[in-house]
Amino acid sequence: MILGRVKDEWPDYLIFRAEIAVSEDDKAILADFTEDERVSALLSLKLELARAGVGYSGLTAIDSGLNIFTKIPINHALSEDQLIESIWKLEAVVNQVYLIGAIAAQRHKASQKDVGVDHPTAETEQLLRV
Repeated sequence: MILGRVKDEWPDYLIFRAEIAVSEDDKAILADFTEDERVSALLSLKLELARAGVGYSGLTAIDSGLNIFTKIPINHALSEDQLIESIWKLEAVVNQVYLIGAIAAQRHKASQKDVGVDHPTAETEQLLRV
């Protein structure tokens, strides 16, 4: 997580940003998803980001990385509590992103069992690591 101030764009705000990269192992798991599963996971992710009230960029596909950000104004009322709350908020959103991936992997695994294809539990565990 990065805390900073971008003088050219938002000079009067502190910006909190988290970059989420998709590992090669995660990409291998996601490559096995059907197109419907990929779209569903991507829409779930976008829905949760909207609910959280944070901005994001770079989210073009479920296996692409993304940046999540939020900002607070720099003024005389800025407090330590606001800073900590913003950090916790962004941390919670990062956890939501990982959980959405893990849920999608679990659903995929369950759907594969329904058609007689069995995948090891390690796939879901791979997405659960934070």
